[in-house]
Amino acid sequence: LEAVERDHETDAANMAMEIDDGLYLVKEGETGDVKGVTALENLPKIYEALQWESVKEDAQKVWKHIGMEENEGDRDEALIRFLRQWLQFYGPVSRDYIGDVLMVDPQILAFALDGLRMDSQVMIDRFREPPDDEVEEICESGNLEILLRMRRAEARPSMEPLEIEAFPLFLATYQGAA
Repeated sequence: LEAVERDHETDAANMAMEIDDGLYLVKEGETGDVKGVTALENLPKIYEALQWESVKEDAQKVWKHIGMEENEGDRDEALIRFLRQWLQFYGPVSRDYIGDVLMVDPQILAFALDGLRMDSQVMIDRFREPPDDEVEEICESGNLEILLRMRRAEARPSMEPLEIEAFPLFLATYQGAA
C-alpha cells in the first residue's frame, strides 16, 4: 500500500477500504505479517501454485463460493502459470528475490523458471549496465522487449532540423563542391 501512496499520491488505506470486499491480505505463517495484497479471485491460483497453508482455508472458501472444486492438478504447472503472470508486473529480478517474496523452494523455482525459459516466456541473463554483482536476473519477455525499446530510443542521437536556407551549403559540402 505504501507503493500505491508513493506512486499515485493517493490515500491507499481509504482506497483499499472502498474495494475491501474484493481484496485479500496475504499473511505470512505464524507471524501474521502481511506479505501482500491480492484480488480475492486470485487466491485459489496462489494456493495451487505456492501451497501456502496460511491461505488454504480461504482459497477453499473461494472455490466453494464460485462453484468450483479444488484443483488437484499438477503443482509444477500451476506454479509456472502463476510465475508467468506474476513476472509480468516486474522488471528484471533476481532468483533470490522471487524465492524470498514467494517463499518457494529454490529447486522447485529453478524447475519452473527453466520451463518458462524453454517456452521463451522469460529471459535469464545479466541485464544491468554495468553488471552489478554478476547476479543473473529473470525478466518476462514482453517486459524485456519494452525495456530494450526504451533503451534504444534513449541511445538514438537526436538531431535538430535546420532551416531550409542551410540546405544548399549542405548539398555543396556533401558533393565536395564547397
